Amino acid sequence: MAGGHLRWMAFAAALSASIALRAVAGEEPPAKKEAPEPPPPPAKEWSVTLDSTFNGKYVWRGINVVDDPVWQPSVGFAWKGLTLNVWGNLDLTDVNGERRRLTEVDYTLDYSRRVGKATFSVGTIRYAFPHTGFGTTTEAYAGVAFDAPLAPTLRVYKDIDESDGLYASFAVSHTVPNLVRLSEKASMALALSASAGWGDRKNNAFYYAGTNGSGLADLTLSVGFPITIGDRLTIKPAFNYSRLLDSDVRRNMRAAGLDPTNHWFGISFTFTY
Repeated sequence: MAGGHLRWMAFAAALSASIALRAVAGEEPPAKKEAPEPPPPPAKEWSVTLDSTFNGKYVWRGINVVDDPVWQPSVGFAWKGLTLNVWGNLDLTDVNGERRRLTEVDYTLDYSRRVGKATFSVGTIRYAFPHTGFGTTTEAYAGVAFDAPLAPTLRVYKDIDESDGLYASFAVSHTVPNLVRLSEKASMALALSASAGWGDRKNNAFYYAGTNGSGLADLTLSVGFPITIGDRLTIKPAFNYSRLLDSDVRRNMRAAGLDPTNHWFGISFTFTY
């Protein structure tokens, strides 16, 4: 045992001397090899969006469709530029005799692709009107949005069922992020948007009370205050204003008992995964 103890002491002394000599020579003892870091997870190519919006009234392209509060839920699924969205409108009062019933369901299929500083989109929208007696109709559309100040966006819709008309929309928007920092994980922004629409003769005759001729259709302005909570939830209260622009359209809609000027408040709750 004494011999073994002496051999162990000799080995320890030799190892210490080797480390000391390396330190004097500027060498460091061999470091332990660390396990390589795992590669980052691949970027997610799909997303699901759930939205629940309450509006004081339902206005579409300047038309006061429902003059009382409505609930407008939607669900969307996106994958590699392809998006499928289902949107509905449910009347919350009996103003049209359809309280708590779905009066519209829209099915949208969209494909968008970014090229340089522009994003091109094509798609189709199927409009269904349960419990109303109105027939379904379909629109095909194409558009482009530019990555530029005010994010200008142009989109053209072609009805291929009912009106056979053409409607074009030009929109701009601007967002001021982090307007108010509410907490470490919540902030409020300012979102401004404006859009103007134009319709051809067939579109205006069908949707705007028989207006005979093409021309400017509507102007819509919105001021919103989106509140982002964490990475997935956004709550957006918004004030909206809409006005029919063409004098003939305004006169004909007023004669049909529809107000050509509308303003309303809405709030949306959006969850994205």
